[in-house]
Amino acid sequence: MSLEQIIIAPITTEKTVGERANSRYVFRVQLQATKIAIKQAVEKAFKVKVKAVNTSRVRSIPRSMG
Repeated sequence: MSLEQIIIAPITTEKTVGERANSRYVFRVQLQATKIAIKQAVEKAFKVKVKAVNTSRVRSIPRSMG
């Protein structure tokens, strides 16, 4: 997996937009990506120095219909 394929999209919610004041940005990334690979991809794409990478896996809520 190349560095260009790791970052899928930025996540823009009220909470994540509020974090931008603290210079924290939230991205959806590939599940197989490691923290080191994510750091390298962000540094290459945005030409910034990344201090830390935090990851979490959020599963969808099961919904019933009918």
